[in-house]
Amino acid sequence: MFENYFSKIRKDQSYSLGLIYFAAIVVLCQMAWVPGFFQDGHLYAGFAKNAAQFGHWLIPRLSEDTYSRFHQHPPFIFALGGIFFKIFGSSVTAARLFGVLFSLLSVFFITREAKKQNGDSLAFYAGLILIATLPFIKKSRFPNLDTPLMLFILLSILSYYRAFVSGKSIGWILSGIFFGFALLCKGPPAFAIPLAILLHLGLTKNLKKLIKPLPWISLVLGMMIFSIWPLMLKLTGNFDVFEKFITNMSFNTRGRGESDNNIFEYLIFLFKYAAPWLLLSLYGIFLSYKRKDHFILLMGSLFLSILIPFSFMTFKLSHYLVPLYPAMAVLAAYPITSWVSGRQVYIYGCLKVLIVIGALVLLIFPLTTKTRRDKEIFKVFEVVEKLENQPNSWGIIDSSYDFFRLANLLGFHNYNNAYKIQRNGLEAFLKGEKMESFVHHHQPIDLSGRKWIFLINPERAKHFSINFPDIYKEKLVPLIYIKKYNLLVLIERRLINRGEKALFTIK
Repeated sequence: MFENYFSKIRKDQSYSLGLIYFAAIVVLCQMAWVPGFFQDGHLYAGFAKNAAQFGHWLIPRLSEDTYSRFHQHPPFIFALGGIFFKIFGSSVTAARLFGVLFSLLSVFFITREAKKQNGDSLAFYAGLILIATLPFIKKSRFPNLDTPLMLFILLSILSYYRAFVSGKSIGWILSGIFFGFALLCKGPPAFAIPLAILLHLGLTKNLKKLIKPLPWISLVLGMMIFSIWPLMLKLTGNFDVFEKFITNMSFNTRGRGESDNNIFEYLIFLFKYAAPWLLLSLYGIFLSYKRKDHFILLMGSLFLSILIPFSFMTFKLSHYLVPLYPAMAVLAAYPITSWVSGRQVYIYGCLKVLIVIGALVLLIFPLTTKTRRDKEIFKVFEVVEKLENQPNSWGIIDSSYDFFRLANLLGFHNYNNAYKIQRNGLEAFLKGEKMESFVHHHQPIDLSGRKWIFLINPERAKHFSINFPDIYKEKLVPLIYIKKYNLLVLIERRLINRGEKALFTIK
């Protein structure tokens, strides 16, 4: 039976990239309808939604008092997200699919180029390894800046290679354009592109190409595309946003005050979560240099141009490594191609069965589709959304809950504000006094006329109920107790009609 199954698979069919693309869609889109993702995902989705709904295209805005003038990154990707929301509507699913789109395109372009340069086998295994890289899967499932950065870095490098091989100017022009787009994603990380090109020219002994004007025209073109953003800010009287961006970039590069710098941290991370691919990629770099394979050397140059400089930065986050995963996949696939010769039909046949069965299992049994992040807050949302009179301001008393976790979530879902409030701020609220001096904020705010819901430690709430029994009972009602965080949710009595029976527990 098995021999009959494998005999029907042609050798040329066994390298079908259609199977890789199908697997990529299944793996990366499997959680597309699940609410709740990493807090930066809510932040970036909030920027895109508010661009689409309220016109905040040039200066991203999360809410009235939280990131009302965001300066930490250019608005390019948020604007693209806003256009995506304009077309498909703003929802959790649309936000996830927007993030996935860049990863799917990266899988497509890296496999297409690998096939063109080194044949079917490299393309097949590079795609397979990329979609089997756990950090790549994880970072692709929510809207972020690193997957777009990955795509534009990849397109810039592949366009350069077209110019390297053919000598045609169009490759340099396209490389410069995509370099500009990469700069508009996150700024300085895009300089991995010229560094990788320089390293590749050196390893292939082609530094003389830098004598010609096209490489420099490409570099200047990318910088010109990036300069459109500060120019627009200047023309609209908002250049302070760009000045703060420059300051923030310097701050992050120095490490936000961090004193310890383990230059092997990223290597340890890759070894922990992608050890086989890391070891194979290092061997792939060695083989490519030994065999003088210029395309694989380019992937090695890109891999090293991201890993090494980023390793010397004091401030490190795992998602900064996302742009190196396509290059790592190609490098890891390079030695595999010679090992699987003669076995490809059997490998393809087994993979086809496993992928189809896996897709059916995930379709029939909704595994890994439950909300894991902020599920307690989503339950609070369910209760609050049923109220006829909705609160519009959420106060976190004495850091009883993570501020940005809540603020980013609120900014995306309903544009409400979150505030870090000292305990004296709640006392001022109970007494009908101004709360502003007890609220952490970076700009003047006016809290008059707000409709409040508060998150507070139960012991702290008990203190207020004892010391201000009458006005506490008059103004506030316990709505929900979240056992996991030992967190009590209080709401203004005027917003609810169920009185003392409102309290229930979320475990």
